[in-house]
Amino acid sequence: MLRDKISPQWIAGTDRFWYRVTTERGSEFIYVDPAKKVRRPAFDHGRLAAELARAADTTVVADSLPFQTLEWQEEGKVTRIQVGLRGKTWRCGLGLYRCDSVATPKLDPNELRSPDGKWALSLKDHNLWIRNTATDVRRALTNDGTARNEYAGNTESTTTWVTAQQPGFPAPPVALWSADSKRILVQKVDQRRVPESYLVQSVHAGGVRPKLWSFAFPMPGDSVA
Repeated sequence: MLRDKISPQWIAGTDRFWYRVTTERGSEFIYVDPAKKVRRPAFDHGRLAAELARAADTTVVADSLPFQTLEWQEEGKVTRIQVGLRGKTWRCGLGLYRCDSVATPKLDPNELRSPDGKWALSLKDHNLWIRNTATDVRRALTNDGTARNEYAGNTESTTTWVTAQQPGFPAPPVALWSADSKRILVQKVDQRRVPESYLVQSVHAGGVRPKLWSFAFPMPGDSVA
């Protein structure tokens, strides 16, 4: 089906959004401003395709742009979009339609970035911390989290939790950012009264003796988190 699905991508702090839709020729990006009753192409697809082709030294077709998502950026009256193409990130101004490659910082898999990219959430000692990505300054958002009564963590009531404790497995906070990057929705789960269950790991990097894992795992009749 063509033009049958709309997945709005909200522009931070506003009731405006953009979305991508399939068309007879390929795809198109649409911009919507409900307050002004505006619905139009998000940008000049032909000009953007021509500039991306020049900047990335490749062929780009306006009706089938080689990306399915983008980052919408507004600064005063200047609007830019940021897209990925040929293994690089490109920032394109929608005024002069000039695209330049930009260096993208390596993301920490243990952090949860805000929609505007200015903040990053992480977990430390069962509490929620926030980092300013521009200054790298960190501060605690909570201070009363404890073992099995923590913020933004996963419940232990699955063997997957044990697997996730292995070194190298990312553990970002279980949280949701608001579209304007000003608020966070997070749960605090109390598992202190949940009885334990156990797994024995026979093969691991810590030696030849089996390793015992204990985790909160309710069974019928037990207290739950």
